[in-house]
Amino acid sequence: MKKILFLLIFLLATEVFSKELHIYKDVDENLETVYLKAVEKVVTSGKEKNINVINENKPRYIEQIRFSNKYESVDTNKYPLVEISIKKTQTIYDLPTYEFEFSYKKKLEERIAYSYEFSEDYNEEKFVEIASKSLEGFFSFLDDEDEKTEERKSLNFDEIDSFDIYNYQEGENEKEAYYKDQVKVLSDGSMVCRVGKEIYLFSSSWNRKKCLTDDIPEVDKKKPWAWIPCVLDNGQIMIFKHNCNNVYLFEQNGKFIEKKFVLLPEIQYPMIYGLKDGKIANRTGSLKEGFNYNFSILEENKFDMKIFPGDGTDIIAGNNGDIWIPVGNVNFVYDNKSNLKKVIYNKEDKENTYLSLVDSENNYYTYERFLGNIKKYDYDGNLICKYKLPTKYNDSIINDVQNGIIYLWSQGKVIRYVEPDKKIPNFLEQVKELNKKIVDEKDKKNNSNVYKELASIYYKNGGTAAAIQDLEKYLEYCPADNESSENLLKYKFELAKIQAKEYLENTISLYEEYGEETARETYNKAAKVIEKYKKYFPNDLEINQMYNELKSIYDVSLVKEIKIPNIEIQKVDIGYLFPALMNVYSSEPSGFVTIKNNSKEQIKNIRVNSYIRKYMDFASESESVQTLDPGEIVSIPIKTILNNSVLEINENLNLQMKLSIKWNESLKENSMDIIRPVTICKKSAIVWNDTAMLSCFILPNDKTVTDFAIRSIRNKEKIISKELANGVYICNSVGSLPISYIADPKTPVVENLQNKYAVDTVRFPFETLEFKGGDCDDLTTLLCSLMESCGIQTALITTPGHIFVAFNTKMTYSKTWENLSEEYGVLDVDGTVWIPIEVTAVGKGFLEAWKIGTSILMTEDFEFVSVEDSFTRYKSVTAIIPEKELYVETQMEKNLNREAEEKINSLFNNSLQKNSVECVEVDELNILAEEYFLVGQIEKSIEVLLKAYSLEQNNQNVLENLAELYRIKGDEKASKKYFDKAQKIQNNFAEKVKTQTRESDNSSISLKNKSAVKKSIGGVRIKNKQGVIKKTKPVVSNIKSETVTQRSVQTTSSRADEINIFKWKK
Repeated sequence: MKKILFLLIFLLATEVFSKELHIYKDVDENLETVYLKAVEKVVTSGKEKNINVINENKPRYIEQIRFSNKYESVDTNKYPLVEISIKKTQTIYDLPTYEFEFSYKKKLEERIAYSYEFSEDYNEEKFVEIASKSLEGFFSFLDDEDEKTEERKSLNFDEIDSFDIYNYQEGENEKEAYYKDQVKVLSDGSMVCRVGKEIYLFSSSWNRKKCLTDDIPEVDKKKPWAWIPCVLDNGQIMIFKHNCNNVYLFEQNGKFIEKKFVLLPEIQYPMIYGLKDGKIANRTGSLKEGFNYNFSILEENKFDMKIFPGDGTDIIAGNNGDIWIPVGNVNFVYDNKSNLKKVIYNKEDKENTYLSLVDSENNYYTYERFLGNIKKYDYDGNLICKYKLPTKYNDSIINDVQNGIIYLWSQGKVIRYVEPDKKIPNFLEQVKELNKKIVDEKDKKNNSNVYKELASIYYKNGGTAAAIQDLEKYLEYCPADNESSENLLKYKFELAKIQAKEYLENTISLYEEYGEETARETYNKAAKVIEKYKKYFPNDLEINQMYNELKSIYDVSLVKEIKIPNIEIQKVDIGYLFPALMNVYSSEPSGFVTIKNNSKEQIKNIRVNSYIRKYMDFASESESVQTLDPGEIVSIPIKTILNNSVLEINENLNLQMKLSIKWNESLKENSMDIIRPVTICKKSAIVWNDTAMLSCFILPNDKTVTDFAIRSIRNKEKIISKELANGVYICNSVGSLPISYIADPKTPVVENLQNKYAVDTVRFPFETLEFKGGDCDDLTTLLCSLMESCGIQTALITTPGHIFVAFNTKMTYSKTWENLSEEYGVLDVDGTVWIPIEVTAVGKGFLEAWKIGTSILMTEDFEFVSVEDSFTRYKSVTAIIPEKELYVETQMEKNLNREAEEKINSLFNNSLQKNSVECVEVDELNILAEEYFLVGQIEKSIEVLLKAYSLEQNNQNVLENLAELYRIKGDEKASKKYFDKAQKIQNNFAEKVKTQTRESDNSSISLKNKSAVKKSIGGVRIKNKQGVIKKTKPVVSNIKSETVTQRSVQTTSSRADEINIFKWKK
């Protein structure tokens, strides 16, 4: 019992530590005192943290001990350990300096080393402070590995958005290569950004609220170096320059507070830094001094508080006036009284990693530039999490962090990321989730709607400039979306008015202070903006007032009375004009103007004239609206008669359209002019809101096309029908050029075909022939042009993301065609046989193109658009075409033709034999007989018709066909026999019709109409798989009880509303 009691007393009297750290030394003799005093301090501070610090007071070494006949290394060191080395040495510039190195080893195999240098004039007290705090920094290395460390390391940051602050207004600032201190953030998410030579205050939605440097005198603005923003702990904004004696303070809302004078050191290039408590720090030193910089804090307008004469090169502002000085992977933290508070080691960072910023909780962030690695550490240097930026942001620099949002700067852009599990404002959350959908920025097809939605969110939250940037990205892919183009113009107008107001105020200020010549530059800038948008928005009172105010600066007599017309232009829907549609524009509108009557009385005879210089011979006037009551709104079509000059345009042209609105009001003729930007596209441009529009590029009368087609079919064998044969030979002639499929590098059809606002490029047929290649729309227009020139009807077949051709064989669809082959299918279009041709496979010959066309139709939903029907609205463009002879018969063509002849005849004859057994109805037998006749089997054809005759002796079609076949055979007697029978049936039918006509004139007409309707209600199918026939019709609607064409060609899908679906029996 006494032993147990003695043990307890001994344990209570003995200090018990949870951890221990052994310290070894390798110091110069004259620095021994520094070592001992530093260790003494560390021993004391270690006890406070329950760490037993043991001074080994000797160098760390591996002892060599002799065993038997050899020496072996024996590690006699105690772990974990830190070895401190302090040596006096010289820099490469032969300047004396002190080198500190600390090595930490948890066990024999591991070693982590940190080193830094200090200048010679450093005193012993400071040396002790540096050494002791550096040793204490290793206390955190003794902590056990946090179980959640790996989980935290794997967390990712989510990108919220990015914004190009240099493109806020066009042509304002040139981008600069300087990265650091570009963006500082306030507690409400507002941002203070340096843009060129100015400092701006931005909202969290990227709205530019104020230019802070406007409140700074010109004398300070003209000094070299850029302004640097700093956000203080109290929320105020401080801006300063390295070589400027004045520091400027602003409230959080941007209101100017005061100017403070700073007495700068008398050196050539003073470098000053803003601290978060409002103090100023300074750095002196140069390369010649071996990068041993001196840092000091301004106190009572003197930089007397020296803190760090070492190889640190930068200052990072911490909280409450703290100063963080990074030296490699070591961070020295000083308070605002120049006391060293802490030394922190970045445990996982390598070289070329930079301390970027410190957050409000003293966590800090490092960045490995050009590799894009961001790491977040706690105040002890323990890694919290890390993230690798996308490659496109590898050269960015972290500028600030606020409320879990990290702000980076890269080539004029501010990028925002949010840390894991951090709550952000709702609209930023929406933006973040939308941006997640943008996986590949080059994928415009998938991204376009995201950009449009982003623009809407920004605009609703006051971010007009951000809305503009995203809407411009959307319009890159959907340029023909006129509504979005008009919105973009309105957004730009909002910013332009702010810009014009700033220019105007600067002009007045300069004019009053200096004079007219000094103010001339800003006057011209203001005039440029105001005059431009005054033409776009003549009804806007604010822009008219600014115009008068600007003119009054130099000449009051130029001021005019502002009269805002009673007609308000609410919307102008026009943007893109297509030369290929010039014939369509002559009868249908290119856009429309929406106006409102703001007067208290009725206005009359409202019309719109449009004019584009050079590309219209005269102004085109719209249909007039006879009356418009007060408050009433109407949309008036814009008529645009283009001249042939547009067919010479090879690149898109951005032009101005003058719109003159005229009306009668109070017995007076009134007018108002507005300007709208329009783009006349290159002659080969098209939009895919209506597949039928492609017929504008189908040119059957092109002499080059006609010559090629005629030469292709001349002196060729007939294959079943003339149309089928000619279609085969034309395909093989094109394929043997040879012709290749070449995707459009800028606007692939697969991306654009489902986008009614995308602008695509289509080659003219002669260009495709000459170039010997093109994408699917180029090859489609070529084949259609060639076949149509020979009288073969063609159709455009569309599937999702693709377009190709079908042509009419003018043969009746029957079981023979239905059972032809699994691989070679035909389209049944209202009872007529059409053959699908995959245009991109024509280079492999007709048979392969037919087979692939069949396969596509069997696996994809498809639409059928007749070219003949399309021509009723979209007439061929009158292109300026050089005549060339491009046809050359090749052996490849002959081989392809022979192969096709043999295969088609074989397939058809085999199917005929099978069909002969299956046909039992008169109509089927009649069609079967025709098919035998087409392949030259007259006897078999007569045999089938006689079988039909035995089933129905009064069928006039059968009798007439028999008569004709016997005539061809040379049997005149048999021919006359069946002809007389057919004539007798015809006479009886004629007498019956006369009787019905006398009884009721309407009866026969009704029957005829019913018959016609029944015939037209057809459809399209292939092997029992139905498609959709699209009819093309001019689109009309009603304005003010008058029927006029109302919808813009390129803004409204004009695919037919009539969809004919035919259900077939198996």
